[in-house]
Amino acid sequence: MERKRTKDSEPGPVPLLVPVDRFGFLKQEHGTSPQRFTKTKSSVNYEKEERRVTKWRKMIGTGGSDWKHYVRRKPHVVKRRIRKGIPDCLRGLVWQLISGSRDLLLMNPGVYVQLVIYETSAAELDIIRDISRTFPSHVFFQKRHGPGQRSLYNVLKAYSVYDRDVGYVQGMGFIAGLLLLYMSEEDAFWLLVALLKGAVHSPIEGLYQAGLPLVQQYLLQFDQLVRELMPKLGEHFTQEMITPSMYASQWFITVFSYSFPFHSALRIWDVFLAEGVKIVFKVGLALLKHCQDDLLKLPFEELMHALRNFPEDAMDPDTLLPLAYSIKVSKRLDEMKQDCDKAVAKPANPITFASSTNPPLRITSSFKVSRVLFEVFCNSLIHFGSQKMMKDVKEAFCFVCTCDFWRMVLFWNTALVSSYFQLFRARIFGSKATPISCSINPHKGSSRPICVITGANSGLGRATAFALAEKGFYVVLVGRSSQPLSETLKEIKNKYKDAQLKYFEADMSSFESIFKFKNSLEQWLSDSALHPSIQLLVNNAGILATSSRPTIDGYDRMLATNYIGPVFLTKLLLPLLKNSYIPSRVVNVTSFTHRAAFIKKFNKDSVTGVRFLTSRQYPCARIYEYSKLCLLLFSYELHRQLRLLDDSRQVSVIAADPGFVKTNLMRELPRYITRMAFLGGTIVGLLQSPEEGAESIIDAALSTPETSGVYYFGGKGRTIESSQVSRDPKLAKQLWETSCDLFNNLHLLHHNN
Repeated sequence: MERKRTKDSEPGPVPLLVPVDRFGFLKQEHGTSPQRFTKTKSSVNYEKEERRVTKWRKMIGTGGSDWKHYVRRKPHVVKRRIRKGIPDCLRGLVWQLISGSRDLLLMNPGVYVQLVIYETSAAELDIIRDISRTFPSHVFFQKRHGPGQRSLYNVLKAYSVYDRDVGYVQGMGFIAGLLLLYMSEEDAFWLLVALLKGAVHSPIEGLYQAGLPLVQQYLLQFDQLVRELMPKLGEHFTQEMITPSMYASQWFITVFSYSFPFHSALRIWDVFLAEGVKIVFKVGLALLKHCQDDLLKLPFEELMHALRNFPEDAMDPDTLLPLAYSIKVSKRLDEMKQDCDKAVAKPANPITFASSTNPPLRITSSFKVSRVLFEVFCNSLIHFGSQKMMKDVKEAFCFVCTCDFWRMVLFWNTALVSSYFQLFRARIFGSKATPISCSINPHKGSSRPICVITGANSGLGRATAFALAEKGFYVVLVGRSSQPLSETLKEIKNKYKDAQLKYFEADMSSFESIFKFKNSLEQWLSDSALHPSIQLLVNNAGILATSSRPTIDGYDRMLATNYIGPVFLTKLLLPLLKNSYIPSRVVNVTSFTHRAAFIKKFNKDSVTGVRFLTSRQYPCARIYEYSKLCLLLFSYELHRQLRLLDDSRQVSVIAADPGFVKTNLMRELPRYITRMAFLGGTIVGLLQSPEEGAESIIDAALSTPETSGVYYFGGKGRTIESSQVSRDPKLAKQLWETSCDLFNNLHLLHHNN
């Protein structure tokens, strides 16, 4: 064996003769490693185990071929056998079957390899740092850069790319590590996806999102259950000021895979994958119930120690799990969730998106009935047709029954027609085109003007980068992922051989990422011996999110990306713009949808969108149009502020509206809804390609130096009037002050750090 040839002086590898238990953990007399209190092989009834394995093989069939049929015929038998424990030799396969991950794997061939080999993740350094902390006493993960650590890195990195909104959190390592002990990398990845995205049970990605919202919800529910089922213990916890967050957080985040007897954790995972997160509540309550008499006698310090170090007999699965199964929590958890949903669903007055002239849409009872009937219909037909197609149809129909769909259909189309009507009226009564003269004077050579474009990896940003590179700019591409940025850079370079290009990875929803980009940009200018300035900033990055996802700063992600990020980036880069050797410019890419937004006042909660983070129904259409209205108000106010401070017109500000463009902006909407929108736009002749849509951005970038504070739309140098609300100077001033306060607070925080 290779390990025999390893020198004793070399760190890392496990000595050959170090004893391990049957799961691969190093045997230790004391400690808190997950393998403690593992039963020896001598205590296993081999004949009984062989009979169990035979029953399970007959139940699942070859490669799991009979599993679904058996589950439909005898669900109670399956449930009983899972609760008794899945045979260890079949555990990996059965976990994939009961979690639905096997179906995900078959439906997505080659995706995992693509994520591992060709994608990059912002969390790679964090993953590498944490790998050695995952099951450090297991032989598979002990060797530095060994096969175990490499596999764990690949799975965690792939998921952080697959779901960038969740990314990577340290607790995910124990779940991925547990899965890797029973299956291949690709199987472990898809099981992780099935768990977090909810292939069978409710999604649990909230356990790892910013702020850990699902952990907070579970801890509140657990605290309530303790008080109801064990009132004396609940009262004792209150007196000693003990909350579930002090001892139970890891139970939910790692599903008992951290600092818990490994064979007990496996039994819990068998049930967790089959029955959902309620088993975590049951096991936690069973632990407290088993030790209740002892816990009631302990003061704070000893109580905290006991809650983190339960006796071994309490964690024996043959003792713990029967007690857990006897505790009924399903109905109570549903009631608490419904109470929470009702509280969240209560109507609130701020942000005052709607006014008396723009009442909010409501779903009628007939729509609700139709939606329920359609779901029943889809579930009935799903076995006879294409599962993916029926799922897409069902998703589209459900979206049609929402306020967001009808707001897009009615208000957004009206806003788009209103913008084109202004162009039509200007053509009849006189052109309002603004001269285009390449005011920034791009030219080929060593001193090319530098243009920074956010969201440059696709769509409008990509088309804008191509156009400005052709006109002689030194184009700096900014995006969330380096892989598409690198591909865009190569494509531009192939088309324009003399193009000068650079790209940086930055997330416009994170102030920390924006701040790092600003420092990296300044360092690059210095290292490249370029003039310490930029001549053009195009704030193009934007998303249309359909669900509430908080950022690391605690803001709504769509508002952070579409408005707060561009504002913060502009303020950080303003010194470089002012230092330009020629007149410089900020171009903010807004949208005709701003015409559907109404607002009376701004405050911190409305600008950051924190009030939506707990909303039952996320108003994606309103938040999107609101974010574009804010960006437009900011553009006008920045124009006014610059004119007050410096009338030399060194820095100008222009808003550009590309119109209706075929990009991946609507990728989060149901597939058939997106297709219907593009088809409708094509029929009426208003749908544009990214290259056509980028014309208004190019016009704004190349207009004359004195042009500032205008609204470009439709290409050919044409400007129109934006909505009346967007031109309210008092409202713009209020938004400016609120945004500056947010910026100053975060900038001070990161500067001190």
